[in-house]
Amino acid sequence: MERCEEIEEQYLLALEADPNNMAVHSDYGNLLEEMGRYEEAEKQYTFALKVDPKNAYVHYNYGNFLRQIGRKKEAEKQYILALKADINNAEARCNYGNILSEMGRYKEAKKQYIRALKADPNNAEAHYNYGNLLQQMEHDEEAEKQYILALKANPKYICIYYNYGSLLQRMGHYDEADKQYQLAIKADPNNAYTHFYYGILLSERECYDEAEKQYLLALKADPNNASVHSYYGLLLAETGRYDEAEKQYVLALKAEPNDKDTHYYYGDLLEEMGRNEEAKKQYSLFAMLSEMK
Repeated sequence: MERCEEIEEQYLLALEADPNNMAVHSDYGNLLEEMGRYEEAEKQYTFALKVDPKNAYVHYNYGNFLRQIGRKKEAEKQYILALKADINNAEARCNYGNILSEMGRYKEAKKQYIRALKADPNNAEAHYNYGNLLQQMEHDEEAEKQYILALKANPKYICIYYNYGSLLQRMGHYDEADKQYQLAIKADPNNAYTHFYYGILLSERECYDEAEKQYLLALKADPNNASVHSYYGLLLAETGRYDEAEKQYVLALKAEPNDKDTHYYYGDLLEEMGRNEEAKKQYSLFAMLSEMK
């Protein structure tokens, strides 16, 4: 945080010298977003666009900001404006594809990724996100090609390893998946998601002691990760450690009260423990949340 405050001071000095510097306003907005000061950040983006309404860079940054805070429709408009100003902006196309994918508009997202890669064939981010979309659409072989191309473009991009590992796991290529997770851990030993996904693989292979180690490492890196608590609970229940499993489900629901799957798993555990009335409550919450989605 101290570093951010020092950088902020530099931006303020730059704006004092040149109050209409569009690039500084946009970059300052990025910093304020990073610091969690969202209202102030948005003011910087909107001011920058008053100075230069057709600037692709500012529209792109503003779109990223709006996506981050969940205003997806507004973010989409900003990406469209960024692309209107710079039709070959691969980063804007890639992030536009991301938001379309998040909104369930997969065919449109696919077009954006393809156009991003046409503009920049070595864009690791575009290959990676296109791979994620293809994996979501269960086009596994095509997804694998995109992950391989992404790793070729940027071997240090950690997210690729664990998502590629997840894909290989789903395809039943467990040894290859194991290698991807280990490569990811070697590159970043403190990445919670890598430890989490590796824990799932080890659980599926019934290597429970090793899986537990991975879940604990994931929780050390991210103590409030509901998914890790939930899956760790599953492992504990599977190995007969019911009281410990219950603690994990409670922690998962504290972090994410509307996680329907955790309510279901917790219901199963309570039923197994003979606490049928409590189990019914969890199953009812699961059913209610399933209907809402």
